[in-house]
Amino acid sequence: MSPITLSDNEVILSLYAFIFANQHSRAPHIYGLRIPNPYLYVDQVVDRCIFDERLVAILEAAVHIQYLHFPTSIMDPVFDAAMKIPTLRELHAVAEDGRRRLFTRLITLRSPLRSLCIEECDPMGDNISAFTLHKHLAHLAPTLEELDLDFFELDIRPSSITTQFSAVRSLRFRADYISFDFHPMAILLRLFPNLDDTLVLGPFRTMFTDDEFSALRARSEEEQKAHAWPRLDRLVCDAEWAFVYSVQCPIRRMDIRMPRVRGKQYLVDTLRSNAPQYLHLTVGPLTSLTVRGVLDGLFPVEAAERLTHLVIVVQFEVRSKWRAYLKGKRVPWTRLF
Repeated sequence: MSPITLSDNEVILSLYAFIFANQHSRAPHIYGLRIPNPYLYVDQVVDRCIFDERLVAILEAAVHIQYLHFPTSIMDPVFDAAMKIPTLRELHAVAEDGRRRLFTRLITLRSPLRSLCIEECDPMGDNISAFTLHKHLAHLAPTLEELDLDFFELDIRPSSITTQFSAVRSLRFRADYISFDFHPMAILLRLFPNLDDTLVLGPFRTMFTDDEFSALRARSEEEQKAHAWPRLDRLVCDAEWAFVYSVQCPIRRMDIRMPRVRGKQYLVDTLRSNAPQYLHLTVGPLTSLTVRGVLDGLFPVEAAERLTHLVIVVQFEVRSKWRAYLKGKRVPWTRLF
């Protein structure tokens, strides 16, 4: 059932009036709410406390609510009421003012949360890390199946991990920095030992030499000799991440981005060692200087036995002087490759 979107103050008042006109028969049918940013209606009223009071009343009356989407800028009474919901299964928080307020309240959350999504509005701010996840949210480990984090710093030594998020099946995050001391695969295998559905890694933005890439990959493969995930239904990442993580378990589908021509050599090695059944490859954007031969030798013979479905999307960067010429024309493949 779709959540109710409380887009502004009028919707809040309307829902409140509707629910409490017959609370016992109507409130139990609220299964999801999207709470607005309080600053959207701060200039519309003299005292916004009335809307906070209405929101708190709705949250307390909705005894079957399972999904909640809200910005961390909501007022304390609303925040506290949200964290007291015992039936909550999915939580989507938009960290507009940092994650500190969110974490101090997530510590008190005792509902059997199944899905947690945290959007970070400030990439340079105080973001989520593996250490804080392990320290502050360990009580969610028994039930949490999906974890979606905009930014996730891998800053904990695998040997210090005492609580594993064994229920997590799907993971999405972006890590702008990795190191040999806090190896990403070693941390993920220890924190999420049973990952078997989806792994989505954000864009690759770390610069390494070829030797450093190879060393990181070798460490990933070594870590998986002791423990590897049983399988992955889907892996989504750049070609460089696929090379570094070198996932050894069977993968049904890979969605690989290759925005840089340099990623070609890494993708070839990935497909040679562990090709998926289904590959969706996005190449580019390419220019006239980088397009030729970009697919030559990309698919090693070792991938032929397993790869059964292939989709290739090639993105082109058209220079301004060519736009008028190309408008409305179909460019032959022979001109591109």
